[in-house]
Amino acid sequence: ADREGDGPTRQSVRAARRDPQDIGRRIGGNSNLDRRDTFHRRAGWLWVTAMSIVAGSSIFITGVNGDSWSFIHIITGWTLIAVPLAVIAARRHDVKQHRRFMMGMFYGGLIIAGGLTFIPGRTMWNVFFA
Repeated sequence: ADREGDGPTRQSVRAARRDPQDIGRRIGGNSNLDRRDTFHRRAGWLWVTAMSIVAGSSIFITGVNGDSWSFIHIITGWTLIAVPLAVIAARRHDVKQHRRFMMGMFYGGLIIAGGLTFIPGRTMWNVFFA
């Protein structure tokens, strides 16, 4: 059974999240290579947009705890707070703080949260292992 819920609305949200999530992983992994240049800034804005879309859309995905949010949504809340704080840090040229926020979102918001989607019984587990 799909523990994340059924219905066209949830399926649409999942489909809309796939592309921004993929963009976030690809850019997040490559953006650190060339700092202080045009690519880093443009990729950063694209990454911030993708992370905001993914985190914002995840608010509407429920089902692990019935129709309520699960512990994974803590990462959603943190991402929605950390994205603007990271942008503010970059604009203030606080590189250390900017790096902390961005690396935290990359590992926590993409790698850890992505790994948690493979919990047995969830959709990604069923897609790959069922």
